[in-house]
Amino acid sequence: MIGGLTFIFIVVLSLVALIPRYRSSSTSPPPPLAQSDYSVQQFQKFCDENFSKLSNLKNILPTKTSKQEILETINEMDILTSNTRSISELFSSVHPDEKMREIAENCEEKISKASTEFYLSKDIYNLVNQYKSQYSRDSIAEKRYQEILLDFNQSGASFLDQTSSDRVNVLSQEITQLSANYSRNLNSDSRKIQIM
Repeated sequence: MIGGLTFIFIVVLSLVALIPRYRSSSTSPPPPLAQSDYSVQQFQKFCDENFSKLSNLKNILPTKTSKQEILETINEMDILTSNTRSISELFSSVHPDEKMREIAENCEEKISKASTEFYLSKDIYNLVNQYKSQYSRDSIAEKRYQEILLDFNQSGASFLDQTSSDRVNVLSQEITQLSANYSRNLNSDSRKIQIM
C-alpha cells in the first residue's frame, strides 16, 4: 500500500518531468531531483546562488537601453524565479528530511517576496512602460512584453501609491506565510487513507 505523501510525491515528480523548462544561458538549472545524496548544504547553496543572481539581474535592469534587452532580462529573472520556486515548493512539501523542508520553505518565501517586490516596483514599471509605444516586429517578443505589462498592472504597480503598494506587499507576505504554515501542518499529519 502506498502512503499518501509517497503517492503525491510520485505524481508531482511525474508532472514535473512533463513540464518543459526554458532556460537562458546564465540561469542555473534546478537541482537533480533523482539524486539521493543531495545534501541540505547543496540545496541551500542553490537557493542562495539563485537569489543572488536574481538580485544582480534586478540591479542591472535599469542599465538596459532597449525594449529587447529589458525583455531578455525580465524573462531571465522569471525563469530563475520559476525554477527556484518550483523546486522549493516540491522539497518543502514532500522531502523526507525536516531540515531540507525548512530550508526549501525559507527559499520559497524569499523568492516569493522578491517577486512581489519586483512587480510592485513603480520604478521598474516606469522603465518597462516607457517602451509601450515601440512595437516589436517579433510577435512573440511583443506578446511577452504585453504579458509583463499586464503582470505589473495586475500587481498594482501602475496605479498604487507607495503606501498602498507597501500594504499589498505586507499582505502578500502574510498570505505566503499562511500558505507555508498550512502546508507544514498538512505535511506533518501522519494519518493515512487505505484505498481498496
